[in-house]
Amino acid sequence: MARSALMIGDITSLGFEQNKQSGVHALLYLMGIVSISLALANSIPLPAFDGGQILIALVEWLTKRQIRPKTYYVLQLVGIGCVLIMFLLLTLTDIRHFLLLRR
Repeated sequence: MARSALMIGDITSLGFEQNKQSGVHALLYLMGIVSISLALANSIPLPAFDGGQILIALVEWLTKRQIRPKTYYVLQLVGIGCVLIMFLLLTLTDIRHFLLLRR
């Protein structure tokens, strides 16, 4: 029993050393992917995101007048509604996919 415990310890320490060496690289890679994903998602031209704010500023610049506060408020609500519907659909798709995999 002591011999098998030593063998497991050797295997575990070998795996730990390999993981430690690639850990920093894997962490930086994951951070980069998450950062790029957030930047792309944030640039969607919906009023709730930065892309929507840029679009509104562009419309105001092209028309040379500001959007009324009430219109801006309605645009924000529509943008947030679109985001909530998107999250709901993605969540339902994930749940359906999970349930189909269990069969």
